Amino acid sequence: MAVLDEREDIPETIARNQELAFLTEAIQSLPDRCRQVFTLRKVYGLSQKEIAEKLGVSEHTVSAQLTIGIHKCTEYVLRERNRRGARA
Repeated sequence: MAVLDEREDIPETIARNQELAFLTEAIQSLPDRCRQVFTLRKVYGLSQKEIAEKLGVSEHTVSAQLTIGIHKCTEYVLRERNRRGARA
């Protein structure tokens, strides 16, 4: 019981894990180049300039792909949350 007392609220943990799963699925659903750019920026913390150099594209392309990725991931998470919430 002491272990449970030290942990955060179980429903909050479950909700956070579900959101992380939705986000992971959303990232995996992105087109290849968009997923590469998004992952390099948001997961590995590379600058847009570093990503552009690494992938051989312009910084404008990196910026556009990040915008697309964020938009698509947001849509995916919201859609899945609503869809899965409706089943519960």
